[in-house]
Amino acid sequence: MCLLAKEPNGTYGPCIGYKCQYSICNAHVMDPKGKCLLERERPKTLDLIKEANNLDKQYSKIKGHLKKMGMDDYI
Repeated sequence: MCLLAKEPNGTYGPCIGYKCQYSICNAHVMDPKGKCLLERERPKTLDLIKEANNLDKQYSKIKGHLKKMGMDDYI
């Protein structure tokens, strides 16, 4: 029962959710269909091993460039 939606005969109507004129979204992220966008599927986290390998490749590339320039002491 929705206490805000009082019908003409004095009874209270059923809750109609997002369609109710009194419903609000404090975060302002409700789509027009009434679905909360905060609850949408999040992107999957990166695999730590893949990320570590990627950083290792970048490190090796930078180290090679510095070595060519004679600045390999900075690593």
